[in-house]
Amino acid sequence: VTGFLKPLGFRKRGRTYNRTVKGGLVHVVGLQPGAYELREEIPGIRRNLWGQFTVNVGVYVPELDPRGRGSSGKQILAHGCLVRARLGALLPERSDVWWSLGETWPDSAANVVTCLDRHGLPFLDRYQTPEDVVAQWVGDSEEHRLGGVARVHVARLLVARGDEVGAQTLLQEQYDRTVQ
Repeated sequence: VTGFLKPLGFRKRGRTYNRTVKGGLVHVVGLQPGAYELREEIPGIRRNLWGQFTVNVGVYVPELDPRGRGSSGKQILAHGCLVRARLGALLPERSDVWWSLGETWPDSAANVVTCLDRHGLPFLDRYQTPEDVVAQWVGDSEEHRLGGVARVHVARLLVARGDEVGAQTLLQEQYDRTVQ
């Protein structure tokens, strides 16, 4: 995976890769290992993911981080991203995919690279600037496809760009949905 991502501008620390794009956003690819081996697996409720991993992709928007983690040069993790998704959710099947770390690791790694190339990176590439985050959110009828970007965050981006009317509209929508 490193051999694929490094030439594309990603820096690796641990199991996470970061790439800062021209618009100031940070693209994140994170490999998440399964939890420690369970004593008892409960089909349909608790799955044993020991020896497996999944891939998370995300877009970090520095101006929405009051702590300024991105500007400090620290590694950004996928859970700290405004826009995020599991790689499996971006595939045509839209499912939660976990790859094996066992004997099939070379096949798993090749499959992850293929999935990143065809689905993960195109998802990230849609977001080069904060304006792209706003445009994708407003233009996407399925809000959940943006990884749960809240109206309040998009409203903050609109205010930062001087669109107070757009921000008020989003906040009113959020209020109306919450009060119901």
